[in-house]
Amino acid sequence: MNSLVKIMNMKNMGALGAIVPDSPASAVLQVGDKFISVRGVEVGSDTMDRLDFRGKAGEAVEAVIVREGESMQISVVRGTIASTITKADMLEWMREQNAEDWADENYTVHEVVGSGDVIYAWTQAVNTDETSGASVDLHTVSRFQFNADGQVVALANINESRFALEQMGYTITR
Repeated sequence: MNSLVKIMNMKNMGALGAIVPDSPASAVLQVGDKFISVRGVEVGSDTMDRLDFRGKAGEAVEAVIVREGESMQISVVRGTIASTITKADMLEWMREQNAEDWADENYTVHEVVGSGDVIYAWTQAVNTDETSGASVDLHTVSRFQFNADGQVVALANINESRFALEQMGYTITR
């Protein structure tokens, strides 16, 4: 889903399975809270891809939840995402993973163009979100820079949703 909350599964539609510790959401939400609507969009199997938790840091996300059978309006003020994972943690996580699970369900290289020592590649990865069952379709442009020996010396990429958000002045937040 996103780093603000993690929805448990379709059977428990909208029920929170986890909350990022020390995030703005942790001051308002509890595990087990069930989202009824987010910014006026009702939670349902057909709306999971339209739930809007994004926004600028400092911007409020209005929602309706049910906690212990009681419906309540909430407002979570977004904060900036700060990664807390260390290189050692990431390497340990990678060591424990099953390499067969790393492949995309469908991966397409649409176009590769270049000039001199720089090449741009437009790719598309299609997967299914484990939580919602919704299809995730991600287009990415990667920029590779090579040295005289043909080795990659710089790599950068941007996906379509982040590109669009940054063009509108947004930053990635939680």
